[in-house]
Amino acid sequence: MAQYLRKHQISWPVIVDADRSFEVASNIGEISLKNIWQARVLTSDGEFIRANASDLDSAAKRALAGAKWNVDPKQMPSELQATWMHIEFGSFSDASLGLKRLGRSNKPEVKEAVGLLEDYVQQQMDSQLQVAEEANKAGESWEAFQMLSTLETRFKGFDLPASVSVDVKHLQRTPEVKNELAAVTKLEQARKVGSSRAPTAQKRALAMLQQITEDFAGTEAAKAASKILLGR
Repeated sequence: MAQYLRKHQISWPVIVDADRSFEVASNIGEISLKNIWQARVLTSDGEFIRANASDLDSAAKRALAGAKWNVDPKQMPSELQATWMHIEFGSFSDASLGLKRLGRSNKPEVKEAVGLLEDYVQQQMDSQLQVAEEANKAGESWEAFQMLSTLETRFKGFDLPASVSVDVKHLQRTPEVKNELAAVTKLEQARKVGSSRAPTAQKRALAMLQQITEDFAGTEAAKAASKILLGR
């Protein structure tokens, strides 16, 4: 897929839904030869809605309604266009090397633009870190663990507080998080088995999903397994 995107110069984000988890979460039905032509729009306020696949111009206009850039591209020199796009799409780790390299530029306009992008990334880190810390203080261990783990991955290459790594390791040892992680592992195994179209594999995957709902009731993975079962 990466080779195809490079060959055809496709620069927008692409999801490779290998285990069909995005398909299930999006409630778009099973993609097959009978269901290959759909359009969905992510609106500026975060709503994921159906669009007319036969009228993509209207779909694009619906997506653009109320949309705006986080950092004005007019302020970005040509050297920073690729890095700016990574940041606009939330691929912060992909932007880290570009920011560090161009931050050493002798061009004032480049250094100024780098500063604007770094300020925006810092705002995003601080905002997400605050939400995670509040969840941790409220005793919401699983939610805090997920958010902090995501921070480590999403902002790789940037300077996160040392407390993030410490808190992740601590939360990983709590009973709630250990139970949730065990359930996630079982769900991934079920999805892997279910990726085969063989009837025996499908039957086994369904049995595994049912077992998850019983053994890990109340977990996020159990809820996902139940949703898959209901959709069958």
